[in-house]
Amino acid sequence: MAEQIVLPFRTKRKNNARPVQMSNAELVGLSYFDGDSNVVVTGCSQSNPALVVVERESDGKTWTVPAGLIRLIIGDKQTLRRTA
Repeated sequence: MAEQIVLPFRTKRKNNARPVQMSNAELVGLSYFDGDSNVVVTGCSQSNPALVVVERESDGKTWTVPAGLIRLIIGDKQTLRRTA
């Protein structure tokens, strides 16, 4: 008979869980001017929580952008504008 070999696999521990990411919901509604028109953050990405959906007001084109980049662009509190 053949012998069965048991390898010492490590079990996952609950305390090694990923840290909770900041919610990007506070970015929704913020806008910035990109040179041609205003760009508005319209929502958070469903597939990747690190991305937000933005829309250009002039032509309605939408795309996803990393939330950290939006935080850098809108970082100055004086240029912070919320759209209604």
